[in-house]
Amino acid sequence: MKKTKHLQIIAGILIFIVIIIFINIRRKEGLYRSSMKLTKLPKFVSVDVNGMEVKSKDFMGVNLYVQFIDANHEMDTELFKDVYSKWKKEDIYFILIINEFERFKSRVEINTDNIVILNKDFKKLETKFNPYNIVGTHYYLIDNSGNVVTAGSNDSGYENGPKVFLKRLVKNEHFSISSFIKLNENVKGVEWLNQIAEIADAQNKDYYVISMFTSICSGCFSGELVFFLNEFYNKNQNNIHVLCTLNDKFNDRDITRLKSQLKINLPVIIANNKLSQKWNSLIKEFRENDLTNIIFILNKSGIIIKVYDESCKCWSQFSRFLKSLEIQEITCLMY
Repeated sequence: MKKTKHLQIIAGILIFIVIIIFINIRRKEGLYRSSMKLTKLPKFVSVDVNGMEVKSKDFMGVNLYVQFIDANHEMDTELFKDVYSKWKKEDIYFILIINEFERFKSRVEINTDNIVILNKDFKKLETKFNPYNIVGTHYYLIDNSGNVVTAGSNDSGYENGPKVFLKRLVKNEHFSISSFIKLNENVKGVEWLNQIAEIADAQNKDYYVISMFTSICSGCFSGELVFFLNEFYNKNQNNIHVLCTLNDKFNDRDITRLKSQLKINLPVIIANNKLSQKWNSLIKEFRENDLTNIIFILNKSGIIIKVYDESCKCWSQFSRFLKSLEIQEITCLMY
C-alpha cells in the first residue's frame, strides 16, 4: 500500500515537471512569435558559396537583411526577389542562407556578386536565428548596431512583411498619423481632414471629435473606443459634435448592422471618395495599425487641438483631455 502511494507521489511529481517544461516551451514560443524574435544578430561563423569564411562580426556597422531560403518553397524565393528588386541600390547588405543553392540559382535570375550567400551549415545557422525551432523559414532586419529591428515568416510576403520596416531602417521613414497632421495649426487647410468636415455637415459647435476606423469589432479596442465615443456623444450633444467615420469598404447595411450590434446612436458615416482615396493610399503605402482607430479634436475655428492614434499608446491622456472639454463647458454654463 505504501509502495503504491510512493509511486503515485513520484508519478505526480513527474507530471508536474512535464507540465512546467511544456509551459516554459510555450512561453518561449510565444516570445519568438512576437515582433522581436531576436534582439541581437547572433554570433556565427560559416562559409559562403565562394569558399570564403564569413563571420557575424564582419557586418557590424551596416544594415542587414537576412533571409533563410528553402529552395523548395516558392514563397521564400518570391519574397527575396521582391525585396532585392526594390532595395538593391539602397544602403543595405543582403545575407541569404540557402539549403540548396543550385536549385535556388536556377529559379532566381539575380546578380549574386553583391549578396553574401551561405549554403553551408543551414540547420546550424537556423538554430542560432530560430532557437525555439518554430516551423517555417524567416527573414530578419538588423540595424547597424546589430539590433534586430523586426523578424517574420517568409509567407507574409513583401507587402505585409518587411516593407514598412525597410522604409524605417534604410530611409528613416517613420510613418505616424500624428506627424502627418500639424497640431495647433490655425488653418482649416489639412485637405483630407476638411473633406471629413464636409461630409459631416458640421454644425456650429464648440468642438468636433472626428474618429476614423478601417474596422470595428465589439470585442476589440476599436469597439471600446466606439462605446466611449458614444457615451461622450450622449452627454455632449449641445456643444460637441462627435462623428465616427468608416472607410469605403463599408456600406449602409454595415452601418445599420454596426449600430444595432454595438447599440450606439452617435453619427456613423462612410468617407467620401476623396477621403477614401487618401486613406486607402496611405494604407497601401504603409499597411500599419495606426491607420485606424484615429481620433481628432478640432475647435470651432478648425484648429486641430489634439490627435489620438493607436500607435502612440496615449489613450488615457487623450480621454482625460476629452473629458476636460466637457468639464470646461459645464463650468462656462455656470457663470
